[in-house]
Amino acid sequence: MTGSELGLNWLFLKRLWRVIRAMTSLKSPAFLIILLIIPASLTEQVAIYYMGLVPSGFYTVLENRDRDAFLSHLWVAAWWVVAIVLIKSSKSFAAGALYVQWRWNLTSVLHSRYLTNKIYYELNCLNSGIDNPDMRITQDVDRLTETLQSIILQLIVFPGVVGYYTYKCWVLMGYIGPLCIYTFFILSCLINKLLISPIAKEVFELERKEGCFRFSHVIFREQSESAAFSDAERSEKTRFKDMILAVLFSKQRIVTRQLFLSLAVNTCDYVGAIFSYIVLAIPIFAGLYNDVEHLGSVISQNAFMSMYLVSSFTTVVDLSGRVADLAGYTHRVGQLLEFLDDKNTGEIFYNQSTNSSGLFQDSISDDSQCLLKQQVTPSTTPTIPPSITLSNLTIWNPVLGRGLVENLTLELSHHNTVLIHGPPGAGKSSVLRTIKSLWKPLTGTVSVTGDNEIMFLPQRPYFTLGSLRDQIALPDQVARGEADHILVGILEEVGLCTDLSVVLGNRDREEKMEDSGGCLGCLERNEGINEEHHLLDTRGNWYNVLTPGQQQLLSFARVLYHKPSILLMDEATSAVNCKDLFYSKLQNMNIVYLSVSHDETLDKYHTKVIRLKGDGKGWLFTKN
Repeated sequence: MTGSELGLNWLFLKRLWRVIRAMTSLKSPAFLIILLIIPASLTEQVAIYYMGLVPSGFYTVLENRDRDAFLSHLWVAAWWVVAIVLIKSSKSFAAGALYVQWRWNLTSVLHSRYLTNKIYYELNCLNSGIDNPDMRITQDVDRLTETLQSIILQLIVFPGVVGYYTYKCWVLMGYIGPLCIYTFFILSCLINKLLISPIAKEVFELERKEGCFRFSHVIFREQSESAAFSDAERSEKTRFKDMILAVLFSKQRIVTRQLFLSLAVNTCDYVGAIFSYIVLAIPIFAGLYNDVEHLGSVISQNAFMSMYLVSSFTTVVDLSGRVADLAGYTHRVGQLLEFLDDKNTGEIFYNQSTNSSGLFQDSISDDSQCLLKQQVTPSTTPTIPPSITLSNLTIWNPVLGRGLVENLTLELSHHNTVLIHGPPGAGKSSVLRTIKSLWKPLTGTVSVTGDNEIMFLPQRPYFTLGSLRDQIALPDQVARGEADHILVGILEEVGLCTDLSVVLGNRDREEKMEDSGGCLGCLERNEGINEEHHLLDTRGNWYNVLTPGQQQLLSFARVLYHKPSILLMDEATSAVNCKDLFYSKLQNMNIVYLSVSHDETLDKYHTKVIRLKGDGKGWLFTKN
């Protein structure tokens, strides 16, 4: 996307409208809140109008030296003050509620589309052209909704206020006054528009660099042990320095550009204050008020009208800085929404198809780092055994843009369990990606038959920030106490129960973990298991708590829990020693399985072994 496309332009308006539609519908609480803010704002303007007339009343009673009228007028002024305070406070509360509802709505829409059809895989693993989608969904949405809420709060009754005070100025001063004020405002807006567009581009770029800087620290935190073994701190220190300098240079460019915008805005503010008196002087020097007895009161009233009209326009000009930020955030979130909408309403990542038996073939994609289940619609003939057939499959790497294997043909069934060998980069894992429809084959087909539930086990399992119960049941959810003895039995069956005898030391420790979101790097380890649910409710960063071998055993516990018909594994036993136990359980459970591995000792657990040559084309059966 070029810099010229990131300014305050038609593309910005289209994306802003797309975002607003995602945040607000006629049935949304956000729409109701806006409907409540409008009359509150109108009431506020009425109160401000009558409060603005208070000074002219004071001029009159003080000029007449009328003490009773002064006290009466003072009480009236006090009531208007109370009314304005209550209305402004209520508006502020409603604006906060609007922000909360908007952020919930927009985040929910993004999550719904981001987590549909495995679009997150394309965004994060393939060349989607969308940087840092996680930051756009979290930080950019937060800033966009907060900024838009503050702008809307000030502009929601702007047309009505401007129309009313334009009419009053026209009545009091003729057409010359409003014409001069409108000319002044239009010139100010044109100047600010020229200054805002470059800032919007820089805000977009700054958020991108901030996202990369934040993500680099997340990676370093997650890989701290590997970094320590590799003595990576010196090179990372240099890299972090370069990244923060890039962030700060971008921020400095924004600050520099905002200096000129600030000069324009402040000039508009203070010239506007003087300009209102210039407009006020026109009817006075034209002789329109020569016959007025109390000129001071009239001047005060007319000054309020003209100054409030100018003030309404300068309020819009004062929002220039926030509009520049809004444009940057809108382009980032709007660009992500466009991508997600195109993928959800246009051609989904990979088309769904039916196999030769007329059975539904699920084409939903999946992140290779996640353990999720692929549901295939049950066959109309339940007796058909589960199987996967690859026919003349040619696999192309969409990231590197090169071929991996040509015309691969194999059948996976109860009688044909398959092991795939090959050198690094030969395309072993890519076969699983193609079966899962993460990658679209260049030629050939993948057919799934039978009443199937397919599960994938990657080398590094996916663990959510949740309890041990959540890890076993993923992607399902199991309520506390529901089949706890079954879950603990599964842990015992894979040999993890002793290693996972982790309970919280006391209730205070549990509360601290809950307050921290359950994201502790390690957990207290006590002897034995006091209660089943204590073990299953333990929360932590499981990547830090468990060794790689324990992580793979925990992912195998998921297999025992879900009991899939077909299991596809990518180096899923590389860190465990109990491979015999692993595969014997699969055979006893009558699970059809395919393994990808460098380990040739696994040959004995499979009826067929395929070796990919790594030349981008060839493959052969070494055990048939």
